[in-house]
Amino acid sequence: MKTKKSAIIIVVIAVIVLVAGAVFGFTYYKHHSQRQPEDTFNTFIYALNDNNVEDMLDCIEPTEAELIQLALDKIDEVTDSKLIATLVKYLPFLADFTEFDILPELHPDIISADTDTKNSTLKIKLDGKEEKLYYNVYMIKLDDKWYIQYAWKA
Repeated sequence: MKTKKSAIIIVVIAVIVLVAGAVFGFTYYKHHSQRQPEDTFNTFIYALNDNNVEDMLDCIEPTEAELIQLALDKIDEVTDSKLIATLVKYLPFLADFTEFDILPELHPDIISADTDTKNSTLKIKLDGKEEKLYYNVYMIKLDDKWYIQYAWKA
């Protein structure tokens, strides 16, 4: 009789430990798997430096990305300068480089981030040809994912 009681207690404790572990693990995963606005911006810059249009578009707010994709679909041959000209409409910090045939590798510094639950403003610094350029990059969170919404020169 005592053995049966002990076995039941051990099983109950094991179930409680497993459930608590699963809840803790899921909570930890959800918290740490959510990307921050800075991560999305850095992913965009990495894709831009790598000329990876798909990854760039994946970082831009979906409605805007769709408009860019439609514009790109209308261009027979996507040259770097045409791609830059299309993206400049949405990300003005690229405008300083439109005279280049090939976009130089960019390494902006994120100075600060002002973030709430659905919006974020990243203040970035970019080394220009003769001066340091400052921009505000506005981000939006949709379905637990951060997207670049637009940017303006600060």
